Formats: sequence, C-alpha cells, structure tokens
Amino acid sequence: MPRQAVITQPEPRAEGDIFSNTALAKSLRKSVSVLTKFLASLPAAEPNREGRVVGNNPVDKLSSSEQLILELVNRERLAAGLEPVASASQLNAAAQKHSEWMAAGRRLDHTGAGGSSPWDRIKAEGWTEYPMGENIAYNPFNQSRPAPGEYVPQNIIEDMHAGWMNSSGHRANILNAGYTVLGVGDAIGGHPRAPGNATDYATQNFAGTTRNYVTGVVYDDADKDKFYDMGEGLGSATVAIFNSSGLTVATSTTDPGGGYSIALADGTYTARFSGDGINGTIEKRFTISGKNRKVDVLDANAGEEPPAPPVGTDGNDVIHFSNGDGFWENGVARNIGRAGIDTLVVNEGSVFKTSGLSWYGFERFIGASGNDHVRGNLDTVDYYLQGNGGNDTLIGAGGDDTLIGGTGRDTMLGGAGNDTVHYGAGDVFWKNGRAIDVGGAGMDTLQLEDGATFRTNGLSWYGFERFVGAGGSDSIRGNNDGVDYVLNGGGGNDTLIGAGGDDTLRGAAGRDTLFGGGGNDTIFFGTGDHFWENGRARNVGGTGTDTLRVEEGSTFKTNGLSWYGFERFIGSAGGDTVKGNSKAVDYFLNGGGGNDVLGGAGGDDTLVGGAGADIFVFGNAWGADKITDFADGTDQIDLSGVSGLDSLDDLSITERGGNVLISFAGNSIELVNMTGAQIGAADFIL
Repeated sequence: MPRQAVITQPEPRAEGDIFSNTALAKSLRKSVSVLTKFLASLPAAEPNREGRVVGNNPVDKLSSSEQLILELVNRERLAAGLEPVASASQLNAAAQKHSEWMAAGRRLDHTGAGGSSPWDRIKAEGWTEYPMGENIAYNPFNQSRPAPGEYVPQNIIEDMHAGWMNSSGHRANILNAGYTVLGVGDAIGGHPRAPGNATDYATQNFAGTTRNYVTGVVYDDADKDKFYDMGEGLGSATVAIFNSSGLTVATSTTDPGGGYSIALADGTYTARFSGDGINGTIEKRFTISGKNRKVDVLDANAGEEPPAPPVGTDGNDVIHFSNGDGFWENGVARNIGRAGIDTLVVNEGSVFKTSGLSWYGFERFIGASGNDHVRGNLDTVDYYLQGNGGNDTLIGAGGDDTLIGGTGRDTMLGGAGNDTVHYGAGDVFWKNGRAIDVGGAGMDTLQLEDGATFRTNGLSWYGFERFVGAGGSDSIRGNNDGVDYVLNGGGGNDTLIGAGGDDTLRGAAGRDTLFGGGGNDTIFFGTGDHFWENGRARNVGGTGTDTLRVEEGSTFKTNGLSWYGFERFIGSAGGDTVKGNSKAVDYFLNGGGGNDVLGGAGGDDTLVGGAGADIFVFGNAWGADKITDFADGTDQIDLSGVSGLDSLDDLSITERGGNVLISFAGNSIELVNMTGAQIGAADFIL
C-alpha cells in the first residue's frame, strides 16, 4: 500500500515539519559540529585533482562496492525489524557525483559542488519526495584491515559501515523507518592531508517515497556465508515479475554489482531470474503489502533453487490435502501445521471446508477448483487465503489477512485487522439482498484482479479504506466521511470520488475523473486526466486544504486545465505552468524539476521552483509572497503585469534576517537565503 511521505529535511520549508526541532536533529547537529572541527584542521583542498570512480560504472547503477554498502545497511535494518531500503537511480546519481567531487577535491563535506546542499543535489537529479538524509565517510587504505597499506576493498567498505553505525547521528539515518530508498556513491581519491595515500569516499543519500519496491541482489555465494561479498554479484541478469494471473508486469536487469529494485503495487508476484551466470531459471514468489520486500538469489550457479516458502524460513511446512485425509485424533482437532508459517494446499479434485475439518496450525491456504469454505480461527494470525477455482468462501479473523478468491463467484470477509481482499469478476459483496461489511475493522484494501472492473454504484465496498484497480474503467465513491480513503485506479478511464476525510486519489494510466470531496485531499494528476464536466471547470479538490501532485512524465498547465479547489501544487520533472485563481487562498506551489512558471493570486503564497530555470510571475496586489529557493542567474521574477512599475528604481530591495525583501505598493516578495548583492536587473522581467 502506498505510504504518506513526511517532510523532515533541514531546509527551509516544504510541507510543515522542520527537522531541526527533532531529537534526531540534535544528535545530527552534534555529529556535524565534530565533523566541522575536523574539516577546519585540514589543508586547503585541490579541486583540480581527479577522483577515480570505483568500478567506473554509470552513476545511477551500483557497483559491487556500492551494492555491499546497500546490503550492509539492509542487514542492520532487517535485524532491527525495519523494512529494507531499495536502490533508487536518482539518489544513486546524486550520491555518486558527490563522492566523485569529494574524491577529486580530497575533502569530506556535506556542502558540495557550487555550494550545493544534499537536498539540492538530490532534487537536481529529479527526486522530489521526502524525507531526505545523507551520510558521508572516507577511509584511507592504510588504516583498514588486514594490514596498513594493503587495499582490501571489502574491508574498506566494512570499516566505513562500522564507523557509521558507531555514530549516533549516522546510525539514526540508517535505522530511520521513514527512509525507504537509498542511493550509494563510492569513489577513490587522495587523502586530505596525505595526497599520496589513496582514500575511499562514500555517500549515502536516503529518502522516503509513497512507492513500494521489490529489491534484492543476485549473486553466487562462493564462500557460503549467506551474505553478499564484493565480486559475487551477477550483473546484467534478467529479472521478470509476473502477477498472480501469470502476466508480466515488469522486467529489469541487475546492476553491475548484482542488485535490482522494481516498484510494484500491492499484490502477490513471482520473480523469475535468468541469464548472466544463472543456471537455468530461478523463480521466487513474494507479496508486496504496504512496504518494500527483499528477494535475493544466493546460489545462482547451483541452478534452480527449491521453491522458497512465501513467508519465513525454517519450520514453514507445506501439507497437501486430499478428500479423506484426517485432521482429527480421538475426536480432538490436531495442530497439523505446528510451529512456523505453514501452508495447506488442496489437491485438484478435492474440496476443503473448515466447518467439517480443522486446520489449526496453518496460516496459509491454497485451494483447487472446488467450492472451498475456509475460516480463520486465530485473531493473532495474518492469514493468506487463496481460493483459486470454484465459488469459494474465504473468511479471515483478527489479523492482517489477504484473501484472493480466484476465478468463480467468491464470497470474502476480511474481519478485523488491516486486510487485503482481491476482487475478481463475479465475486459477491452481498448477502440476502443486503450489503455486507467485507473489509471489517482496520485499514482494509480492495484490490482488483486483472480483467475485473469495479463500480460502487452496483457493488458495496463497505469496510474498505483503500482501493487498487486493474486495467478496467472503475468507478469508486467513498461512503464514509470518517475515512481517509486511498484510491488508485490503475489502468483504464476511472472515476474516483472521495468523501469527507483526507483522501488520496491516483488515477494512474488512462483518462481519469477525480473528485476529492471534503477534507484535506491529495490528488495525483497524470496525462489525460480531466478536471472539466459538460464544458465547465469543476471543483476537484473540494473543501479543505487540498494538494495536486503531478505524476512523473506528466506536465500541468493551468491555462488549459482547471484546478479549482486546490491550495497546494507539487510538480514533477516537466515544465509546469501553475497560477493561483483565488485571492482568498495562500497557495503553496512547488514546481519540482523542469522549467516551471509559478504564480499565486492575492494571498500570501509560498513558491518553490525546484530544479530548472523557473519564472515566478506576479500581478497587481499580489500580497506577501515568499520564494524559498530562488537561484540567482537561473530563475527570474516576472513583474511585467504589475501596473505602475516601470523600472527597478520603483522597487524597494532590502535585507532582513538573512533574506532579501522586495517591496512595491504594499506588496512584497521574500527571497530566502539571499543577499542584496546577489539581486540585479538580470533577475527581473519588467
């Protein structure tokens, strides 16, 4: 299920929470203070010294040393009960370029090329989601095991990782649950104080995202230690992802270090690995449910591995049931599955009904083509129930259950807990002519199977808070003002309508129609989506403080599209044109990447250009606005539409609290982190 990202980076403004107010920030500031004192003792850097890039790989791909850094981080996170972080190409590029810059200049500094901050570098690569964080380190070759002066790459990386984990601020980044993606860069240069001593410089760029990934590494575990080592990874292997219907949903190739990361919607998938050193093909089944999933291939050269249990390791049994098998002893139900995550598989031609058979000790059920009836019996178990063929009845209990009816006219009830119910054509959400609460208590997800279409005007979906569509044209309307709905249309021309809560609507592919309703809603705009009805602009956002986010690959221009009802805008990498249309609104406009044109209305607006050459437009009586990231020499302020303003001499330009204040006729523009000396005629359009 998608996550809600929270802004926590220490830069002026994005979405409210300022990192400097947290306990973690205090620890980080202390670490930075120590680092600053150390840097002050170093001689002047030599910017013209060239760094040698480890492995000489593309900047957005991970080499073997960088993959090792990622694997060490994920080992720490999994041991702490956290989800793994996935590799992200934009973060890899930002991290690699900064490591090369540090190596070239023989320096260790979070302030990089051109005075850039970590956030500047990350956003310059097109990444716009938050939170963000950075760790850096260097390690001279003559200070690492096994002996001074001997270069053992594995030891160099392991020692840097140990240093990060022994620092409270750096360890906090590695074990931050809000970070779900990571970029790694590794480069070799001279030592800051002894240029002849080769030194490894590494950067970790962390971020959060609303997407979920399957991530892992394909390698031949030569030393049989069941952990990745440099030189073991298989680059250019093919990774193909298939959904529960056997359709290919994604393909990728492994990085030079053997790693891969693929964004996926919630669901159950099979990963097929082949090529580049893999003996035959290897398949692994996994489920994405609201967080990243790590799927590794350890012994690629040994050929196809035995099918791994879908969840867990030792003690996870698979028992095949046929008609006539007994689960009772002396009239008492037996715990057949015993310890572990155990699966009951119904053999073809057999039918299973829990009303007549015990299945204590099982956590997973996979039916055949008969009409199975399966009910969970423990509230502490997260059941996985898959009916397959037939008209099945699947009923969860109090855990976070997953119900998949398969083909046929199935009836499914999630019960309490945060359940995921897969809907296929013909499934039933009614009983005796009345709508039933299929989701039950908890935060429940209705996910459509491929080929199915769902319309709430003909089917009840009471008890669900989240919806994930497939390729059809779905019509979904929230029915409870107390719920914060998350609606994802998938493919097709969908209609998604929230209710009174803080809803999130994402049409995805197709020409979608979106309405937020009441509450503080977030609506994702993609190419083809429309905000008009019968030739008239609609109030898409509804009441509340609503956010319009542009999907990657799409561009938004208010001169061709209405965005009534929105108060916040977050663009993508395209060149967006966004202008406020209500003087009563204090707009927050973030252009993201690309060359954007941003303008508020008459309120006190906050404008963030993001990467690219942006133009900030102001008209008469524009109010008291703020630009948080004005780039001198790149961005421009357009005052050509202001009456009575003929030259720069008409403006009052003063400095206030580290910022520049531009005033005219009772209106003002505040440029954050700027000085008056930086402002000149070239920054304006008159």
